[in-house]
Amino acid sequence: MGEPVAPPGESPLDPSIADIDAVAFALERVQTMLNWIGEHHASFEALRSSNPKAAERELEFLKDAAQQARKHHGRLKDLILAGYSIDRAKRLPTDLVRTPKNQPDDTDSP
Repeated sequence: MGEPVAPPGESPLDPSIADIDAVAFALERVQTMLNWIGEHHASFEALRSSNPKAAERELEFLKDAAQQARKHHGRLKDLILAGYSIDRAKRLPTDLVRTPKNQPDDTDSP
């Protein structure tokens, strides 16, 4: 068997705010890092012919986002396989909170 899994809230990868759920936080971090990977890849593609130095910088950002995604995916996997699930008594990270359909959220501007 592997090493014991740190309970939610006890890993350095968990949120520093105690009332945010650790499982949901790991899921949100993976989602965010995957979005960043896509953004940095698109920036790299746009820059690689015209500005190789800036394109190289985007590759470094992409590499960092991929490393972070792997870490948070590992934490999410460990928590789930250890039997933990989202604690509905705790807050969800803001980027995971759904807004009801047809209702504006913070990203909708007039």
